[in-house]
Amino acid sequence: MLLLRRLFISALLCSATSLSVFAQEYRWGAGLHGGATIAVTEGSEVNPSWGVRGFLRYALLEQLHAEIGAGFMSYVDKQEDLNLLNVQGTAIPIDLRFNITPWANNTFSPYAVVGAGLVLYNADTADGKTTFPPLAPREELSGSYVAIPVGVGANFKLSKNFAIELQGVDYLGLNDALNPNLDDKNDGLWNIMAGFVYAFGDGGEKDTDGDLLTDKYEQSIGTDPNNPDTDGDGLTDGAEVNSHRTDPLKRDTDGDSLSDGAEVNTHGTNPLEKDTDGDDLTDGAEINQYKTNPLNKDTDGEGLSDGDEVNRYRTDPTKADTDGDTLNDAEELDRYKTDPLKVDTDGDGLTDGAEVTTHSTNPNDKDSDKDGLTDGDEVNKYRTNPNKTDTDDGGISDGAEVNQKKTNPLDGSDDVLVERTETRTVVEREVVTNNVFDTDKPLVLKGIVFETGKWEIKPESERVLNEVLGSLRDDNPDVRVEIGGHTDNVGSDQNNQTLSLNRANSVKQWLVDHGIAANRIETKGYGEAQPTATNDTPEGRQENRRIEMRKIN
Repeated sequence: MLLLRRLFISALLCSATSLSVFAQEYRWGAGLHGGATIAVTEGSEVNPSWGVRGFLRYALLEQLHAEIGAGFMSYVDKQEDLNLLNVQGTAIPIDLRFNITPWANNTFSPYAVVGAGLVLYNADTADGKTTFPPLAPREELSGSYVAIPVGVGANFKLSKNFAIELQGVDYLGLNDALNPNLDDKNDGLWNIMAGFVYAFGDGGEKDTDGDLLTDKYEQSIGTDPNNPDTDGDGLTDGAEVNSHRTDPLKRDTDGDSLSDGAEVNTHGTNPLEKDTDGDDLTDGAEINQYKTNPLNKDTDGEGLSDGDEVNRYRTDPTKADTDGDTLNDAEELDRYKTDPLKVDTDGDGLTDGAEVTTHSTNPNDKDSDKDGLTDGDEVNKYRTNPNKTDTDDGGISDGAEVNQKKTNPLDGSDDVLVERTETRTVVEREVVTNNVFDTDKPLVLKGIVFETGKWEIKPESERVLNEVLGSLRDDNPDVRVEIGGHTDNVGSDQNNQTLSLNRANSVKQWLVDHGIAANRIETKGYGEAQPTATNDTPEGRQENRRIEMRKIN
């Protein structure tokens, strides 16, 4: 019996390079391997022995095969200068393995091996004379231990049913069991084998191109049974049908300009959904055109979706601050109402970011304090306060000092005060002084002008209005006043009455907008009822068209 076993093993070793197969056309296969075994134990010498292993294999996926098998292996562990390590034994491994194939074709398939199993072992002295150490029994040692088989192999196809295989696998032990426990180090058992694999099946289950779809099924769906990737998209037909549910006849199933293979293997997007992240941009447009992340609907993380940035606002979806003004696009649109495509929305010479974060000015109004100077000129040219009409508190607005008086808006001593006249009419004055309200006589606010027949205040009126504002706000903060509107006699009485009231209301609204409490101001329209000059001349009519202010408390 021993002679027959050795003859069988010798024949198997001699034919190790000529017989082994696992055909890719079929899911089931069986095989037998044989070759050398080498114990990795306490001994320092390499002493090859022999072993055989049979197995049954099943293709779980195109690149993953499960395998269950058992073997019989002999091992020798000796060291000539130390008889205590002169040991031989046998091992019977029973294991479940998984063969992982990174790539394959119709003739050659490399694979990695990993699994788990149980090894039944039987250890004895090599020559029957030397003895084990005192701590080990003299009789035969036997038992079992858990091992982890790991290694590599290669499959070479010879025909549709046969292939030869080469394998190198180490049974990594989880204890020191193959020989007496001299060093408490886990033992291992290498086996380097060759053999054959036979694939079971019939012609109806043939898979010529190895894509895990039978030829018959491929013919039924229209794919090419001789080409594992019919549409050339980087995914095998089997993977498209069985795993991804994509169309193996369409390179781009969802029509987003990315191949199914690129979506699965490179970008991680959904090959069945053209807009994976739901931002209203197709995956292909994000990858190829806008360079955004197709898995993140807000690539730059500023609060706007990539689709809104591209289609609605025309901002850059890869930059949180498209115009570079230090305000992100979402803040400009939602909070400050500025233009995310303009560094300086109001064109005053200050960036939107500088207005918001540094100067606290209005980025949508080039003249925040309404003094006739732009915020940019105030900050960069005149060094005045863009939030204060009269920076030096001299009584004249910054704009009037710069544009009319040519005085220094930072020096209050050069602001000129012109006393009011006996008729209490302002003609050429820059400020309304604190003696305006010494009597109940009305003060005529000349210089406040309107379009003919309208009540919108013209821009040149702001000089006088700023003077009135300063008097009410700074010099007489508790005074209540009446703003009265007057017209000439051109037109009907009713129209003149309405026009005069609307003009008085416009002046009140301007003062309220600039900080005067509304309850301090009453308005009244007198129409043409209180002329101060004749209506028979243009000059007289001009004088009668006026705004008056008087104290009412």
